Amino acid sequence: MRRFGLIAAVPLAALLFTGSVAAQTATPSADENAPARVLSPQDCTGDPMAADALIAAATAKPAAPTYKLTIPLGEASDAKTRSSVSDTIRTFMSCLNANDNARAANYLTPTGIFLVYGASASNPQSAATFKESLGKTPTPRTAEQSLRLLNESDVVDLGDN
Repeated sequence: MRRFGLIAAVPLAALLFTGSVAAQTATPSADENAPARVLSPQDCTGDPMAADALIAAATAKPAAPTYKLTIPLGEASDAKTRSSVSDTIRTFMSCLNANDNARAANYLTPTGIFLVYGASASNPQSAATFKESLGKTPTPRTAEQSLRLLNESDVVDLGDN
């Protein structure tokens, strides 16, 4: 699982930092509505993270990474790994479209949870509101608000370091 986490870290990190470009919410063109690009909230699967665990992870600033990234990042991944990474990204984005933060959080590293949800749990009042929202049935994004996957590329194996 550690190896898969490192493989998935780069595409997920790229997704987090390029969300306004790669997962845009503007009026989609016909191509952007192609079935391969539309990520249905019904495809959000997996167990939800417990509310207390999610809030704890969102408020725990992670330690600085101890690994070094060198260019090129690693060897190109095999087809099975690329497919697994693609499935993970699609499911994560489907959970975002479902507004299911508890399930989406299970696809993130501790650093990702802190970056995505940290502001929602940054003080006692917002943490209480966030925890309350986690206990409710999520309301999916509308079709116009839904994220679409525009591209997946450069899945590489970073090894175990």
